[in-house]
Amino acid sequence: MSDNADYTDPDVEEAWLIARRAEIDAHLRQSGGRYGGISDWPFWCKAPVTSVWGIESLISPGFLGWWAIVGDHPPECISSQNVKDPRAALEAVCNRWIEALNALHDGRPAEHGTSEDPRSIAKKLAAQIAAVRACVENDALWLVPEGDEEDSAAEVCDNDGDGDG
Repeated sequence: MSDNADYTDPDVEEAWLIARRAEIDAHLRQSGGRYGGISDWPFWCKAPVTSVWGIESLISPGFLGWWAIVGDHPPECISSQNVKDPRAALEAVCNRWIEALNALHDGRPAEHGTSEDPRSIAKKLAAQIAAVRACVENDALWLVPEGDEEDSAAEVCDNDGDGDG
């Protein structure tokens, strides 16, 4: 998608979401870990910034085991064990990124061992944090439309707490 894409156009947003789901699938396959199915659609999204997807638990099929976060940043996965909704998942990933940014500022190497210049990594990471944190902090993005309460992420994600992560 180009930077000039109109993400208010449902077709553009749908194409973006399909590409993000494929990106999550590729990330999970590359990691070599076993995982359950990826939700067909995100639990929450703000195209083109980020999206939050559910990954089925292998221990308790039919229940959420992991959150996958993907967008205008590298994909991240986090256990749902102590993270019960998409907003909390984004917050937890932001906190993980802040720890990584602090490590870079302290002169420690990047977590994933890259040859990229640490200043360049830090600049990208700071931009990711700012963009995703803005989504987390914007209450208007998290309102559930009237009549959709039964489909709210809080209820859909209310699982048995196994989080197999």
